[in-house]
Amino acid sequence: MTEFYTDLFYSTFQVRKVKVSFSPNTFTQLKVVWDSVPLAISYNVYGSPSPFTKNKLNTTPITNTFFTYDAPQVPEDVVWHFWVSWINVLGQETFIESEPATLYTNVDPFATANNPQTTAFGLNQIPDSMMYFYRDEIRRREQAVLENDGEWFKVFLRKWSGKPCPHQDERTSSDPDYDSAGFCKLCFGTGILGGFWPGFDIKMRYKDLPERHIILTEQGIDFSHDFESWTLWLPKLHEHDLVVRQINGERFIIQNIAESSWRGQPLRQKLRLICLQPGDIRQLVEDNTIEDAMTHQNDPYEKPSIWG
Repeated sequence: MTEFYTDLFYSTFQVRKVKVSFSPNTFTQLKVVWDSVPLAISYNVYGSPSPFTKNKLNTTPITNTFFTYDAPQVPEDVVWHFWVSWINVLGQETFIESEPATLYTNVDPFATANNPQTTAFGLNQIPDSMMYFYRDEIRRREQAVLENDGEWFKVFLRKWSGKPCPHQDERTSSDPDYDSAGFCKLCFGTGILGGFWPGFDIKMRYKDLPERHIILTEQGIDFSHDFESWTLWLPKLHEHDLVVRQINGERFIIQNIAESSWRGQPLRQKLRLICLQPGDIRQLVEDNTIEDAMTHQNDPYEKPSIWG
């Protein structure tokens, strides 16, 4: 069976032409496969943690029908999206599918053994065959709203494990402080070398128009531009991830993540964005500063001046 449908609605869940799986005996190398296109002379593969952005992954034309990609060592719940295009003799490029393929796009989300309905009333009111339509329709509407009324943000996922920052006291390097309050340019206050993963682009939308406040305190001026926001079900966001509003460079820390779902299938994420204050070391987080920090992998840990 290649599709699921009901007479009431058009078909929605279909087995995809582009398929993604882990390479044998690995959990980081992804293999993308597709059927050959008769008029194709080569192929390109694009990928991203975000369903909104396509980054070309191959450096030379692909002449076979598979591609392996060593995914960066990012949190396990980051899902990679792939698109495959084919090139004809005139150099024209056409995508095999407009929607991205992931590890999960060929999995039947409403199989009988997966969260079945248990009452005759439920099966008669909302038949299982309609579940595919409802889930896909809700997701399509959310994405359409974001594409037309969303705003671009750049996301830097916070690291929660990894090599301790070399500015740690060598006595505690085996059990580092993963929530440091320092102003270190090698870990950006996280206690972990690099502090954050390289950024990627997503779209988010305001729940309400954000108000800007400037408050005078004894310590100085406190800027407040916090607001509720939401985005798609992927990529998964986390507490304390850093996002940059691309229209003006404002930076925010994510808090209060919540997720809506339909029969166990995630639909969208709701979150609160907390404005990052001037002088915070995380204001310096960029792809190049993360890359520079990672060049200090072999630096020795700091020796304390006094052994207590």
